Amino acid sequence: MVKRFFRIICILVVISGLLLIIKKPVLKEYRVIKNNLNIDKFYNKADNNMDKEEELYIGILKIDKINLYQGFYDKNSKYNDIELNIMINKESDYPNVINGNLILMAHSGDSDVSYFRYLDILEVGDNATIYYKDDSYNYKLVKVYELIKNGKVFIDRDDTTTLTLITCSREKEDMQKIYIFNLI
Repeated sequence: MVKRFFRIICILVVISGLLLIIKKPVLKEYRVIKNNLNIDKFYNKADNNMDKEEELYIGILKIDKINLYQGFYDKNSKYNDIELNIMINKESDYPNVINGNLILMAHSGDSDVSYFRYLDILEVGDNATIYYKDDSYNYKLVKVYELIKNGKVFIDRDDTTTLTLITCSREKEDMQKIYIFNLI
């Protein structure tokens, strides 16, 4: 009886270990599949088969150079949370506002929600596209700078329609990086 009990415990420990090992890749794949489904729904909003309570992406950020193609929710959505998605700052304008500033934030570490992990590869002159309300807005990177991470950000931009991406610095724990794109 005792041998059987220990055998069951060993099997459970092995199964638990295997589950811990596969959890991260499975969660990552789940997020990729969910993003792809939500992007498909973004482009097919007229589909009447959708659940009326389901929240959809209001836009998509695409940066080809770093293979980023990720949707984001309305700034008033419960899913507009940096711990879950790319987050729109509450003070942000939407891309269709002339001389407005769309401010997006995301993590840059190694977690499943670190959507801005490769922003540091970008160089001045690189492009980004926002898809919003049946339109696309093309931007060019004009400035990158760092500031101390203190809960506030000074956005150094011209009086033009702007896309601002904010993330933590991967090199310096107490700093954040700001990427300024102008509409082209």
